[in-house]
Amino acid sequence: IIDEISKATPPEILLPLLMGRKAILVGDHRQLPPTFKQIKSREEASAGELAEGGDSKYETYQNMVTAALFAEYFKEADPTLKCTLRVQYRMHEDIMRCTNEFYEGQLERGLSEEEQHALKQHGFTIVAKDSGGLHGQGSELITTNNHIVWVDSTFNREGDYCSETQREGSTSRRNVREVKLARTLIDEFNEQIGQRKAELEPDMWGGDPMLRHLDHEGRLPVGFITFYADQKNAFREIANDGDSWARMRTRWPHLTVRADTVDKFQGGERPIILVSMVVSPKMEDEQRDAFQRKISKIKFNSKEIRKRKGFKDGGIPRTTTPFVRSPERINVAFSRAQNLLIILGNRYTLEKVKNVRIERDNGEIDKKPMYKQIQRNISEGGMVDGRDLL
Repeated sequence: IIDEISKATPPEILLPLLMGRKAILVGDHRQLPPTFKQIKSREEASAGELAEGGDSKYETYQNMVTAALFAEYFKEADPTLKCTLRVQYRMHEDIMRCTNEFYEGQLERGLSEEEQHALKQHGFTIVAKDSGGLHGQGSELITTNNHIVWVDSTFNREGDYCSETQREGSTSRRNVREVKLARTLIDEFNEQIGQRKAELEPDMWGGDPMLRHLDHEGRLPVGFITFYADQKNAFREIANDGDSWARMRTRWPHLTVRADTVDKFQGGERPIILVSMVVSPKMEDEQRDAFQRKISKIKFNSKEIRKRKGFKDGGIPRTTTPFVRSPERINVAFSRAQNLLIILGNRYTLEKVKNVRIERDNGEIDKKPMYKQIQRNISEGGMVDGRDLL
């Protein structure tokens, strides 16, 4: 029995296949395919860099080593030799509803309504700490009823457009605004868990919606997933004040925080996952100045910005980066969450991405406006303007 088969390279598959008379291959071909390392490690290069790099030697051997044999075998196999497991127990059904975009709507909730209510609650309520955003102090931004939330990182509180940045000579990217928003949220989770622990005796933690998810050390596992290695570095520099990864345990004594690229997270899960999309295309100075003038009167009105489609001409740019059109990476990132998924991203740029390529099991190809559909699934109740947080 070979598990996680979709990530295995052909050489990794061949030897165990020779060991038995019968082989059972288990995996998900809608998640990440095998990887092939260049001189840089996969962690250092990351998704966007590999897609944009164009190394001829890499391309020569890539197909030979990373051929997704499982995907090919599964599609071509006789129906008597294959089956699909459609019932999932990891995610709250609201999260499942978004990841179902990658599975032709076939995923089903395995827990009953009562079991889900008991086991898949996160217990957090996040409110506006001041009146510096779009809503007044004390306004509820994330409630216990929200299980998937999109925090828009497009603008800061001054109404300035927040773009991604790239260091000279690097293809990796970072988005400082999203790291700061993540830090604010993680600080809040840590504080609320500390308060809740003080209110309840330890023998009552197992029945509490928030504390029942603590690990054996009494910490809540939280994941920060990104598609770029430099965003992981930015998290360490900004959210962790430049300290070592080990010092995160001191900064957040009630949490076990793991920050990594999506490739490293496949196969894992956490009660709370924050996904940093990073992509927010940079504007040239003249374009930025013209845009700021054009949007000055409505920059705090997201409905009006959407109505004008992010100012199609001379407005919020579209993105050409390949990873946002890679359904496998998006699927892995979003499906790591058990109880609460928070997407940090420029909602206007991403809702313009219309051609996320989904290959069906019958070989048909769909091109979907994936992020627009996800935002629609979340609905306005789960769309949070980052300016209300920071």
